[in-house]
Amino acid sequence: MSDCGCSIEIKDQSQKSVLYWLLAINATMFVFEISVGWLAESTALIADSFNDVIANTGVIIGGALVWWLDSRWPDIIIGLIIALVILRGSQLILKDANNEIKEYS
Repeated sequence: MSDCGCSIEIKDQSQKSVLYWLLAINATMFVFEISVGWLAESTALIADSFNDVIANTGVIIGGALVWWLDSRWPDIIIGLIIALVILRGSQLILKDANNEIKEYS
């Protein structure tokens, strides 16, 4: 690697184990959050859970591309895509909230 600051070194099995546990916890939280959002009919919870998955997947893919291509550009591009996805989710939540306000007014 050059000077991209993207080197990683998993030194032992315990670090690898921690990474797997974090992935498992993240997956569990996604299932829990989307289930509660669906049961509560909450657009915000559902959008938040999908945004979390998209952001986490983007970070993993971005990290792999930065490492593989030895460039910072994939990280910047994927970061912008994640920001757009989150803004779109926010727009949907606000639209849903506005419809709820109109419905109960």
